[in-house]
Amino acid sequence: MMNSLKQFPLFGLGTYKLLGDECTKAVEFALENEITLIDTASFYGNETEIGKALANTSIDRDAYNVVTKIWTDEMREGNVEKALMQSLKKLQLEYLDAYLVHWPVVDKWEKAFEQMLRFQEEGVIRKVGVCNFNIEHLEKVKQEFDVYPFLNQVEMHMQFQQNEMQEFCKEQGILAQAWRPLMNGTIGEVEVLKEIGGKYNKSPFQVILRYFTQKGVGVIPKSSKSERILENSSLFDFNLSEDELLEIAALNKDARTGPDPLTFDF
Repeated sequence: MMNSLKQFPLFGLGTYKLLGDECTKAVEFALENEITLIDTASFYGNETEIGKALANTSIDRDAYNVVTKIWTDEMREGNVEKALMQSLKKLQLEYLDAYLVHWPVVDKWEKAFEQMLRFQEEGVIRKVGVCNFNIEHLEKVKQEFDVYPFLNQVEMHMQFQQNEMQEFCKEQGILAQAWRPLMNGTIGEVEVLKEIGGKYNKSPFQVILRYFTQKGVGVIPKSSKSERILENSSLFDFNLSEDELLEIAALNKDARTGPDPLTFDF
């Protein structure tokens, strides 16, 4: 069964740099508190720890989503099956809700995407997606495979809102998903966000996460602290006004803080 009817949530727990018991406990806490999307990657080195949490949960498998990613070296080796099976074994899962190309490695991501589509047909992968693709990359996916990826996970935050990417994904039915949406926690003292948050009894972090989710963009903030995980996930009991959306939009500086997909070659 392709699991196509299961709702893919806009909010999830990011796990980059979460390791060991800290990672396992954070995932267990998230699942216990109805956070139904867990995001990881083979590169993060924590799939085994996440697998422990998944094995311990009493929550039905069909009630949560697990996403992982194939790394650049794994793509260069050209063996998606090996990488996929290693991730499944570590996560203690029979299938992935989504498997993503982590970076558009030149002349390598196409073969990886093609192989991933075959595993999707077999039901081992429910949805095939990508990370860090620009619009030209997404158009090439459509040109070569006659399908757009299910989602595109990209750097997106207050100062790098990627409006053109947001619009393209919306038009083409691709879920845009933001990594680093909290700018590593540095937005806590932004006055505009503090003022808006005061109206709703919300933190600046909740305001920016609501800003993106209200626009249909997924967010996967990382935290190991229970109180912060709960705070980050408490987004859907308020809506920002049009004027507030415009205020936050004006904070954009088109300032990328992470690697540029066109030059990244790790």
